[in-house]
This record gives sequence, structure tokens and C-alpha cells, in this order.
Amino acid sequence: AEDALARAEAALALHPTTKHDKKMQGRLKYERGKVKEHEGDEVTNAGGEGATERAAALYNEAKEIYRASHKLCPDVAAKEAFGRAQVKAHEDMEFVPGPGGGGVARVKPGRPGGVRLEQLP
Repeated sequence: AEDALARAEAALALHPTTKHDKKMQGRLKYERGKVKEHEGDEVTNAGGEGATERAAALYNEAKEIYRASHKLCPDVAAKEAFGRAQVKAHEDMEFVPGPGGGGVARVKPGRPGGVRLEQLP
């Protein structure tokens, strides 16, 4: 996926009309965020010493990529992905996937409540 994104970015950079197309650039950033979030999921699933911290760093990186995507191209998908990555990065929260690609954020069992999450406009 990373190679495909690099090729797409290179192709867009050469094309005179899409190089400055904010929607296209935002969409590409969204895809890059998905790759970073997936890397975090792989670290989480593999577990091991320090996995929580490494995964949180990847989720936070994905969150910032989604933020940049949403800024270029305000989109529901980027907004939802931002929230999902934010929850996955938070040590007291978990994201529970639901049917149809959605899901819910919830406080992990035994953890204190009162978590505040950032919202994109």
C-alpha cells in the first residue's frame, strides 16, 4: 500500500491540474492516514513489550494525517477516521468495530471515565 501511495503522489505531482487540486491532495492524505492506522493495528495485534506505546505513536501520526486531509478536503470519512485514530491512541479508550464498517468508542473496562476527545469542525 505504501508503494502504491508513493506512485500515486508522484503521478499527481507531475499532472498540472491535479497538483493543486485540494480535494485530490486531501484524499491522498486520507489514504496515507489509513496506511499509518493499519500499521498501528498490526503493532497492537502483534503485542509484545512496548507495543502499546509504538501503536499509540502510529495512531497519533495517523490522526494528524487525517486532520491535514480534512483541512484540505472536508470529508466525513476523514472526520470519522480522525476520531477513530484518536480513540485507538488513547490508553483509556477502545474502538469497537461495528457491522458495515462503523464502530463505537468506549472507555475500557476498569478505567476512569471523563475522557475528552477533540472534534474536527
